[in-house]
Amino acid sequence: NTAGNLNFGGGGLTVNGIAQTYVGGSSSYSKFTNIGTLTLNGTLVVLCKEDLALNVGDELKLFDAASVKLGSNLKFVLGEPNAALGLTWDTSRLNEGILVVAPAPDGILSIHAAELDHAEIYTLNGMKLRKRPVRAGIYVVDGKKMMLR
Repeated sequence: NTAGNLNFGGGGLTVNGIAQTYVGGSSSYSKFTNIGTLTLNGTLVVLCKEDLALNVGDELKLFDAASVKLGSNLKFVLGEPNAALGLTWDTSRLNEGILVVAPAPDGILSIHAAELDHAEIYTLNGMKLRKRPVRAGIYVVDGKKMMLR
């Protein structure tokens, strides 16, 4: 997977199948540029580098078009912008070509088991655990609600 620009020279682009982009970092991602009219009817796939660590509020301008038409059947397959924190994508500005990194839903962060070795961990009932949990679920880790995957 590599990042780069695909310039359409002002011509139109209609996607009825799959439009795929790769995100390697906040300034390293695939971009579709210089599009007259972009029509997205199929599936937008955003592949993310495995250890991608974007932050809430980071914006990625995936395409630059004079006008954009988003089909009613448009589907998304979006990789995680920051798997360690369980962040997600806000697609509300996609008509501008922009994806925005959004907070984890419900304010619950996500964490991997290996990150729990030196943390204070409690169940939601307030019981302190002596060792890291073996089952996925929601725990209080160092005073914050976390989703263990």
